[in-house]
Amino acid sequence: SPGPIEKGEKMSGRPPKHPRPRREQLEELKRMMEGEPSHRYHPGQLENFRLRKAIILSISAIVEALDA
Repeated sequence: SPGPIEKGEKMSGRPPKHPRPRREQLEELKRMMEGEPSHRYHPGQLENFRLRKAIILSISAIVEALDA
């Protein structure tokens, strides 16, 4: 089982030793953001969701332009 040091490393903000490609992370974000959330969200949360979605889409467009 992982020791306390490893657990501490995971808790800190440091990236993993083998980061996945940016594009792969963005595809995952886009999948998460697809569609509207369920009706459980109240209007304020829905606004946050739409804003986050818009931000992610614009970031992904920038990254794709940089990678091209």
